Amino acid sequence: SRHVSVSLGETAKLSAPLVVHNFYVPAGDDIPDPALNEKFAHKLGFLDEMKVCEGLHPSENQRHILVGDLNVAPHEHDVWSHKQLLKVVSHTPIEVEKLLAVQAQGNWLDVARERIAMSEKVYTWWSYRAADWTVGDRGRRLDHIWVSKALGSNVTDFQIARTARGWERPSDHVPVTVTMEPPSPITGAAASIIRVVPSTLSRMTAPHPLATMSSAGTKYCPPALLTRVSRRPWRSTVSAMIRAACSASRMSPTT
Repeated sequence: SRHVSVSLGETAKLSAPLVVHNFYVPAGDDIPDPALNEKFAHKLGFLDEMKVCEGLHPSENQRHILVGDLNVAPHEHDVWSHKQLLKVVSHTPIEVEKLLAVQAQGNWLDVARERIAMSEKVYTWWSYRAADWTVGDRGRRLDHIWVSKALGSNVTDFQIARTARGWERPSDHVPVTVTMEPPSPITGAAASIIRVVPSTLSRMTAPHPLATMSSAGTKYCPPALLTRVSRRPWRSTVSAMIRAACSASRMSPTT
């Protein structure tokens, strides 16, 4: 599990702060019973902590973006078969209830479902267990981009790079991006972060424009929401990104 957030402000030439939250919610393993599965219990506890984290409750005029692999498909058409997956980790009623409670507590706008009808199937993940991921199109929407209400009207586009799942040696997750117009003119790397925000940052293995952004400060939730960045390549990339952001504003990263 992981929560890293960066607040961009004057150093990034923003007229008002913009806070970007990057999350990885633990997958929870295969058994959807917290009494029998410690990893599932940890996942549910992490979602509970997200709900009460004050930093995830932006006011009406605060500009926040939350991106990440949240490992929950919250709506009926976020999975290939709602009925068949009700007892499968990532779509169980208790996970759905807890993730939607996080969203409601912070008055977050789910960009995908703001722009795509609830009746339409939307996926960002296809299992490696399938020999051919295209057969049956058995996907789930596990990767999310949420924005605070202050940014809702600035979203101009939303894309899921579905074809990336068919690349050579692909991730089981595909990139998800949102395009936003800033409410006031800004320049430099800060403009890049507002225009394109990848929800799969945590799984990228190549440099990304966010790695050059400058930061006016960092904000973190309670220690229970933070975990050590492991040596996995994609997590090292996130760590490098935060170091670059802090370096640009003469700060020290605390990952």
